[in-house]
Amino acid sequence: MARAQGAKVPSAEPAPTASYKDTAKAVTYAKGRGQSLIPGAVETLVKQAGADTMLKNAARDGAEFAWVPHGSETCPMCMTIASNGWRRASRETMKGDHADHIHSSCDCEFVILFDGKSIVEGYDPDALREQYDNAEGSTWKEKVNFMRREQYKASGDKIRAQKRTAYARRKGYRMMHTYDDPIREKLGSAEESHPKKLAKIKNGLLTMESNIESTQVDGK
Repeated sequence: MARAQGAKVPSAEPAPTASYKDTAKAVTYAKGRGQSLIPGAVETLVKQAGADTMLKNAARDGAEFAWVPHGSETCPMCMTIASNGWRRASRETMKGDHADHIHSSCDCEFVILFDGKSIVEGYDPDALREQYDNAEGSTWKEKVNFMRREQYKASGDKIRAQKRTAYARRKGYRMMHTYDDPIREKLGSAEESHPKKLAKIKNGLLTMESNIESTQVDGK
């Protein structure tokens, strides 16, 4: 990135990866909340090392940085950080020894600026700042929570479908994708996802119906 902008700096020094102790702590905590959360905990540690590398070298070389979101479903907290625009990297911009706000399932990244004029396509901190300023609330936490609620309203069906799928995995079974299932169009009908189980249910209903008819004929 430095060469692309005409800057001459020493080779980047990789930040330390998570220690065995930190990894064990993160995995143990995730396991206590649910087995399915372990991959996300590990992903966060991997992303942390990459983010730390970017910020530590940027601070060493006197570069600016920005937290740049990608995609269309950036979380409100990432959007808020991205609205800060370009800033000079320093020890004060990190949380202890680490870059702040790193989480799994996030496609945001730190981008480094050396020449003071390069741009990142699609990154508009002014628009993000306007969205943050227009959010209801007197503190940054209230504003972020308001943005979360608005985001949930806009994509509530999709979020609820994802939560149901995650819950199903944790409980050890899969959803049957009926017409009321918002992700049926993505995963197919119950005939495709659970043909044997569906046939068993149908046979059970037919048997129940037959027993009811027999009871009515016998007058019992």
